[in-house]
Amino acid sequence: MAHRRILLACCLLLAACPGSPAPTELQKKPVAVAGTARPFLTAIVLPHDQLGMNTERKETSGKPARVKCITCHAAFEPRKGYERAKNIPGLHEAIEVDHGTLTCQSCHNPPRFQDFRMVDGGTVDYADVMELCGQCHGSIRKDYDHGAHGGMRGHWDLTTGPRDRNHCLHCHNAHRPAVPMMVPAPAPKYRFLNQEHANGR
Repeated sequence: MAHRRILLACCLLLAACPGSPAPTELQKKPVAVAGTARPFLTAIVLPHDQLGMNTERKETSGKPARVKCITCHAAFEPRKGYERAKNIPGLHEAIEVDHGTLTCQSCHNPPRFQDFRMVDGGTVDYADVMELCGQCHGSIRKDYDHGAHGGMRGHWDLTTGPRDRNHCLHCHNAHRPAVPMMVPAPAPKYRFLNQEHANGR
């Protein structure tokens, strides 16, 4: 009986730990398709379960343990001259920003750096950060909403099943959003064509 109580206490402590993975429903944000009454929804899958920086440690799930921005930013005010990450000693030095003329505070909302600043002065949290991206990248957001940009898994027809969509941050680094040049993979082998060549046809 005592062992069960100890096990239960350990489970409760792990569940309350800020480094533990967020529940699945927080990692997927359901989005209703405008003007439709379909029985299934599209869920936008968030690339991280919490905003922050990776550490060298691992969570029990094997994922990198992350330190939330508010851990430090709740105690420190941003200083003048720290508009760009490369000017900030420590953890931020490794962040390379190549996103037009934007600075950290163009998108992050000090002193709550885990919130994001909209053009109208409002803020959005990390789960809704695609709204921030869409302010400047309107044509791409329109393509995304119609399914021509980004990736998806699941059903095209939402009357038959749900659909998962990628988030902007699955493919684009927010600080350096341009997709780097890639070497294309070789063309797939067409087995029937190869067989014909092997038979001398």
